[in-house]
Amino acid sequence: MLVKKTASCLEMLEWFEANGQIVDFPLPGDIAFYKYPTNNRRTNHVGLVTNVNTIDDYANTEGNTSLTSNDNGGAVMSRKRSKKNLVAFARPKYANKDQINRLLAIASGEVGTTEYPPNSNNVKYNTWYYGHPVSGKNYPWCATFISWLFYMLGGGSDNSAPQTLKMGSRGPEVKRAQQLLNQKGYTLVTDGDFGPSTQAAVKNFQRVNGLTDDGVIGPKTWEALTK
Repeated sequence: MLVKKTASCLEMLEWFEANGQIVDFPLPGDIAFYKYPTNNRRTNHVGLVTNVNTIDDYANTEGNTSLTSNDNGGAVMSRKRSKKNLVAFARPKYANKDQINRLLAIASGEVGTTEYPPNSNNVKYNTWYYGHPVSGKNYPWCATFISWLFYMLGGGSDNSAPQTLKMGSRGPEVKRAQQLLNQKGYTLVTDGDFGPSTQAAVKNFQRVNGLTDDGVIGPKTWEALTK
């Protein structure tokens, strides 16, 4: 397991601490934890380190940060950081450099994703984590963004990539796919049963999004559904 699946920065940090994965100097692919004066927790923000010059000059890709400044809220952005508010760097146990590069590419592709409506915390990473849309101040999403990145990488928060779904598949992942399709304008019964109507919706969604319309929800279709 590369990262603990959680919506809590503190829980994620404590998991890394318990596994002896705190490091002094950052490298691309590390996780950076911060403390800002919004509450009394040891850490209340987290980002993925993407570029490093020095310990006091590096960049992150972060969820739940501002479009126009380093303030909290609203978007996935690339941010230049320093150690001023830093709590710790943590290093996941990657299998190889290619795995890091793939994760960084996934993160880069998410830059610019925003909440809708603004200031709602209604964003696809929270929908993935909680299994349904959520909104309100109790749902900050910097940690769910990090959890989502590793889930999309595979070998992450539950040691598996998103499950491939096709005709005949059943279960909670099918239900989640149906919910995501309905958010895209389809009208499926969210019963967790991948039948002909779900297959037809998947094929239509794939055609609209320039994917192979085979009716199978694999990694590329999952990625498109969660955008």
